[in-house]
Amino acid sequence: MIPFFVLDRPASLEILKGFFAQNLDYKFGILTHVFTSQNFKKKFRNFPFDTPLKYSELQDTMELNNQISKNIIRFVDSGIFQAKRCISYEDLFRAYEYLKADYGVIIDFLKDREKTLKSAKEAIKIYKDGNYSFKLVGVAQGKDLEDYLKCYEELKNLGYEYIAIGGLLKRNGNSNYIKLSCETFLIKLLESINEKFNPNWIFTFGIYNPERHKLLEDYNVWGADYKGWIFEYDENYSFILSYLEKFNISKKNKKEIEMVLKDYIEEKKLLKLGIRSKERKKRIREIRKILDNLLKRENLSLQELRFRQVRENLTKKIVEQNLKRSLVILNKF
Repeated sequence: MIPFFVLDRPASLEILKGFFAQNLDYKFGILTHVFTSQNFKKKFRNFPFDTPLKYSELQDTMELNNQISKNIIRFVDSGIFQAKRCISYEDLFRAYEYLKADYGVIIDFLKDREKTLKSAKEAIKIYKDGNYSFKLVGVAQGKDLEDYLKCYEELKNLGYEYIAIGGLLKRNGNSNYIKLSCETFLIKLLESINEKFNPNWIFTFGIYNPERHKLLEDYNVWGADYKGWIFEYDENYSFILSYLEKFNISKKNKKEIEMVLKDYIEEKKLLKLGIRSKERKKRIREIRKILDNLLKRENLSLQELRFRQVRENLTKKIVEQNLKRSLVILNKF
């Protein structure tokens, strides 16, 4: 089961390069869409070679880049949900080729089986008429279990070897946070697809979570993408305290940083309560600058500590947990 990291900016590639460099025994995926900036597209297609290895004890060598490159799978989506823009299949497939996609996804429509299948027919015709290097991925959409299974079957009948499952997310209230709409439905859907079609390849959009890794693996899921990975750090920056010891920060600076952090955490608490929000946001930005300047005295930065903590948490939650599971399985034999 391969986790795919959703990204759309160069800094995300910089964080992940360090993580991939530390975990060369594992395959990982990177997933983006075609409506990103031209600068990002160039870095994505050339990753990891055009991306600097920041805040790492490893050397950024050609050998290391080649090893990372062999372990990375590129997945590219049309991005019409995010960008709310239209694109022809000819242009979409050209973009997939430019981005060096291993897998390129059809244009699908949320919860709409008929429109998705109509799009899938057009996509596979143009794909077969061309000479493309990426694998074309169909997407099963539906309103209920029966709808999804019909869509999946029709995609197979159209000749799709690679079929992903979409439309499994919902917005959490009025926030921007997206989550799996129903885990029970996910399990039932995966059970049904495995029983009815016995596929060699399943991809699930948007629902990867380190805690869900084993469940997806148990249901024969090949890959799933992970949107929330970038927030694998403490937004209150309390994690910085552990780094003060690690990097031997001077006592005077350490005291100042601890005091500023205390103010920052308090301001964040008050912001959550909605107390004078506009002024508080401005104050939080000011404190962040002060904190960054204090760290720079020690040749550190907020960015470096964020990069390091995201990488550490990903290693703990994905790599170490999977290693523990593998050892449990081996011990059974």
